[in-house]
Formats: sequence, structure tokens, C-alpha cells
Amino acid sequence: MTKKTLYVSTSIAYVNGAPHVGFAMESIEADVIARWGRYNGRETFFLTGTDEHGEKIQRTAEANNTTPQALCDENSQKFKALGDALNISNDDFIRTSDQNKHWPSVHKLWNKLIKNGDLEKKTYTAKYCYGCEAFMLEKDLDEEGNCPNHKRPPEEISEENYFFNLSKYSEKIAILLESNELQIIPEFRKNEILTMAKEGFHDISFSRPSKKLPWGLSIPNDPTQNMYVWCDALTNYISALDYSESNTKNKTNKFNKFWGNTENGIDTNDREVIHVIGKDILRFHAGIWIGMLLSAGEKLPNKIFVHGFLTSEGHKMSKSLGNVVDPFGEIEKYGTDALRYFLLREVPIGKDADFSRSRFEEIYQAHLANGLGNLVSRVYNLCKTSEVFSPSENLSLDVSKFLDQQNKNLENHMKNYVLHDAIAEIFKAVDFCDLAINNLKPWELIKTNPKKVKEFLSNILHIVLWISETLTVFLPETSEKMKNIFGQNNTFGELHMLFPRLEKLNLPKNNENNTNSNILNTPIIKNINFEISDACKKIGVYAEFIQLENIAVKKTPRGMQKFLKQEVKTWIEKGGSHNPKWKIRIKAQDAIKINLGFNPENFVCAPQMLAHLAEKNGKLPNINNIVDLYNIISLKHGLSAGAHDTAFLEKNVSIDITKGEKTEIFTPMIGKEYLSVENIPIKKDEYAFFTNEAKTKIGCRFDAAQCDESKITEGNKNIFIYFQSVNTSEETRQWAKNAMTEFLDLVKKYDLI
Repeated sequence: MTKKTLYVSTSIAYVNGAPHVGFAMESIEADVIARWGRYNGRETFFLTGTDEHGEKIQRTAEANNTTPQALCDENSQKFKALGDALNISNDDFIRTSDQNKHWPSVHKLWNKLIKNGDLEKKTYTAKYCYGCEAFMLEKDLDEEGNCPNHKRPPEEISEENYFFNLSKYSEKIAILLESNELQIIPEFRKNEILTMAKEGFHDISFSRPSKKLPWGLSIPNDPTQNMYVWCDALTNYISALDYSESNTKNKTNKFNKFWGNTENGIDTNDREVIHVIGKDILRFHAGIWIGMLLSAGEKLPNKIFVHGFLTSEGHKMSKSLGNVVDPFGEIEKYGTDALRYFLLREVPIGKDADFSRSRFEEIYQAHLANGLGNLVSRVYNLCKTSEVFSPSENLSLDVSKFLDQQNKNLENHMKNYVLHDAIAEIFKAVDFCDLAINNLKPWELIKTNPKKVKEFLSNILHIVLWISETLTVFLPETSEKMKNIFGQNNTFGELHMLFPRLEKLNLPKNNENNTNSNILNTPIIKNINFEISDACKKIGVYAEFIQLENIAVKKTPRGMQKFLKQEVKTWIEKGGSHNPKWKIRIKAQDAIKINLGFNPENFVCAPQMLAHLAEKNGKLPNINNIVDLYNIISLKHGLSAGAHDTAFLEKNVSIDITKGEKTEIFTPMIGKEYLSVENIPIKKDEYAFFTNEAKTKIGCRFDAAQCDESKITEGNKNIFIYFQSVNTSEETRQWAKNAMTEFLDLVKKYDLI
């Protein structure tokens, strides 16, 4: 019997560095499990987050001349951004430095362990690996006496700490594992931890002296000690559920609802809890975490899903070894769903896999560009030619049997968490359709038997729609694109290339003189050097830019108009200009004008203008496809965007402070129509985008008004576009990067290159 609620969690990522592709893989796997739960109608809660305490973070912060909190804030935002870039559907993001959300639950659990007599303060001498931030036994080291993860010998230290009586629970944990009451997935991962439990766990250090570990969570009633990683980090799984407030029978409390409160008599049998973790931390989760929960008398997780390592040159990818693969770079080049597909399809459950660029591109080309992408294009064109716009309601016997079997296979694989086989079942339908089309040759048969062709294509369309529906779980962006392409109510939308072939993705090297250059795809007719002056950087100006060559600027097509209107509707439903996050971005940009001594109310920025139109009319005006795309990004992200015809730009352009001289020329787009002037005077100490090296021609004044001369119109082919944010932190700089990424995704979606 399927349990009613589902709670899925990843491990929490350590924030002493930026995310790598290994954590991306874990996030995607957990996301698929959570999406499958929702797909089947289960009430699901999905958690991820960051682990933000420890000596390593303290040392990293000191080495970078910053504070631990500032380092955590910056890097935690990177993990959040990765989740957004990967289309991860988490319901919450927990941070262990959150004193309001996390700390009260940790203190509650700590006090329960104390009350049960399972925490004892004593002196301890042992080997300690700073990379793992863990005490290690001789059996944990390799033959050379090194930590197997960091290839360095641990240091021997002696100190007084609190110890958790884990040995007390060894036998109970072994019974739980053998009976599968605590299920380890895949099964072969269970043997190692079961052996450890049968041999007997050692008691574990649960604290460090606060003088040695100043960046940590305090221990109740003992200021000399701070919590070591175990009770702090592992408790995240229940602190995110408001465990500290779970002492009532209130079923709206998330802990009561998704975990189950045995103390208060709330039934736990219909609640399923799954932790998704890497094989290197299984012993901590199946040993220490289970011991803590047993001591506290709490419900245990049902399953621990264990993935292997992504390796590079045979070694585990890790920040300390310097061999990580940047997931943002992979997403930027190949797209979100390409990376999701590769990591789901190529990594067998529980086993290691090597991240190979050549293999990634081979899979991309064969399965995505020439496979699914090509099938969608074929079916779309064949159906339009034959005027088949709706799937068959009376499937042929072959198709009916095939889909019945695929549904059974898919359900069975997901039931057993064999994710790579599950997504492979969906792509078998791609092969089935391609083979059927090649055998029937509908482009020839339509001349003699159009009725049979229509029946055939309506069956094929049914399969394609099944593919789009099931991909909701695995490749949600692709699923949505397919649904838009094949439309509803017997109409098709516009055909867009799902996965451009590799030759269209290859990026030329960036101009070495460009600080933010992001030149895309086609040969560049004019290399633009873009610079933000030191004076502008000082007041907080930041921008991400790109050159697009051979763009098809034209009237906004109907399908795109429909998409844009829906985007506006969604933005309004999320609060529109009253959304606190959106308002924060506007205020951050206003601060630049304030730094220059101007009243920002006199210079309403572009996203504010767009917000007024969106909230008044329920949509934005349709100008042309490029302008409409960057306008919707500007609105959604609360950032100003500038776009210019490169024909009117010199080689060197910049954002700089104005001098207020008569030679500084600016003709706004509304000037000729409404002001009856050719140009307007520019005041001293404004900031502007200059389109020439002499800094006399202004393409954009502040971030509010764009010039008439270089505006983007139908027929333009070569454009220069930038998104502005503020240069106060990595988070604010990431705003512009995220906006640019989404803009480029839309450019690809609508085949504008």
C-alpha cells in the first residue's frame, strides 16, 4: 500500500566552496523522486539546503579575508542558484546558520539526547581530518595512513568533548537494516553499514571546544563547547519541518504531517521519508542519524537512497582535489535538461560513473538532438501536412500494448528507484515512433491512402504526448516545450528546436579584452569591447552582456505572444511589483542613483515602467520578438535591460559617469514622438551607456531611457544586449547572470539564432 505523504531530502551541501556537478546529480535524483510522488497524487515535501558550520569554513573565510557568515551567505546563494538552473522543485531550502529556523530544533534534539543519558563529556585523543571535519580510526585510513578522500594524513588531537553513546544502538540498527525496516537502496550498499553495525559502532564526538571551533552552533548551558557537525547538520531534516514546534497534535505542523510524531500519538505509518545521499556519508545517516532518532524516540526514515560518485580521471570530484566540473558551465552550453538527462541516464543506481565530455556530447547528439528533438520535428511536420492535430482515441492494438507495457515498466523502475532504467523506458517510445515512421513512410503513402496515414499519425501523436507527459518528472522544461508545441484543443503551437545540434552550440572564444564577454554561436561581424568604468563599479553598477549575430528580428508570433501573456499572469499572481523580492531588486538599483545624489523617483527604471503596463493591462505591448523577450525577462527579474543594433555601436562601448557637456548626445525613443526634440540635455554625474569610444553618444540614460538611434527593430540581424544589476555581492551579480541565462534559453526555445 502506498503511503499518503512523501518527504524527500538531499544531503545538505557544504558551503566552503561553489557547487560541483556531483551535487547537481544528487539534486536531480531527489527531484525526480519528489516529482514522481506529485505525479502520482501524493502530498510531497522536498528539502535541500546547505551545511554552514565548521572549522573548514572558518579557515576558508579567514583565507579570503571575510567572515564565516559572509562566506556562507555567498556560497549558499550559489547552491540556490544551481537549484534554479537545474529546475529543482524543492519546497524549502534549509541553512544551518539560520538561528530562527534551524537552531531551536537542534537544541530540542540535543536536550532529548541529554535527558536519555546518551551524551557524556570526556577527554578524547584521536586522528582528525580537517578536510572531512571528522575523527578517523586507523581502519578508516588507506595503506599509507592517509584519509582516502583527501590523500593527506589526519592530525592527532586531544580535547574534551561531548560524546554520543552510539555503541548502545549498534544491535538495534543492525536489526533494522537486516529486516529492511530501514531500507538501503540499492541493496548492495547495505552490506558495508550492516557489517559496521554488527561489529559495533564506536561512541562519537558530538562537540568541539568553542575556542577551537568558534564558528558553530552553541550547546545549551555549556558556553565552552560548540556542536560538532553531527547533531547540527543531521538535524536539518527535521528542523526544516519545524520540529521545535511539534509538541502538539496540530496536524498542520510539517513535522507531524510529513515525519510523524510518535510522542504525541500521531500515526506515522502513512508517512514515507526518503533521504538521498552519497555513498561516502551512508554510515553517518544509517548509523549516527538513526542512533540519534532512536535515542530521542522519534520515527525513523523509511529509505536511504545512495548514489555513487561522479569521477574525473578515476578520482572522486571534490573541491579539495581541484577536479570539479562546473554545472553552470554545462547548463549554459548544453541546457538544463541535457545535463539532467545525462546524469539520470548514464549513472546506474548506486554506482560510480565518470563524467566525460566526449560521452556527454555523444549522448546529447544521439538521444536528444537526433533522437527526441528530431522526432518532435518529424511528427509536427507530418501531422501539419496531413492535418492531424489531435491524438487517437482508438489506439491500434500494437500501440495500446506498447504503452501499457511502458507504463508498467516505468512504474516498476520508479518503485525500485532505478532512475536510469525509468528514463530509458520513455526514450524507448522515441525509438518505437521513429521505427514505425520509417517503416510506413507516410510521406509516400499519403498519396494513395491518406486515411491510413491520418490514423497512423494520430496514434504516433498519442505516443508523443505520452512522452511529453511522463517527461514532466524527468525533463520538466522539455515536457513543457513539447506540450506548447503540440498545443491543445486540436491546434498546434510553434515548432521550436528542443535540442540544437552540437554544431549550433559551439561557442567561439571570448574576446580577451572583454570583462564580461559572452559571445554566442555564429561568427562575429564586429567584436564589441564592453567596459564598466571604475567610477561606475564603485557606485554599484554591474552588467552581463552578449552579442547575437544573424538574429531573426521580426513580428512577435502568436505562440510567443501567448507564452509572454502567461508569464505576465504568473508574475502578477506571485505579487507583481509588490513581491518583496522584486522590490528588493528595485531598491538595490535605486541605491546607485542615490549614490550619485539623484532622487530615484525622478528616474523610474525600465522594470518599473513594464510593471505599470503589466498590472494595468495584464500583458506587455508586443513590439518584436527580441524586444518582447528581453522585456519579459526585465519584468520578471526586476532588472533593466538594454539592447542595441550593433550597426550603431563602435568597437569600444562602456558604462560611465556623464560630464554634463553639450557634446553628450541623447535622443530618447519617445523624443521624436512626444518631446519634439532631437536630443535632451544630460546632467553631470549621471551614469549612461556610451555607444562610442569618445563617450559622446549615449545609448541608454541611467537604466530608464534608451536612445532612438540604436533601438531594435524588425529586420535587425546583429544586436548587443545587456542586463544590469548591482555590484554589491555575488548574489546581486548573479541576478544579471540568471536573467541572461533565461533570455538565452528563450532565444534558443524560439529558434532566433
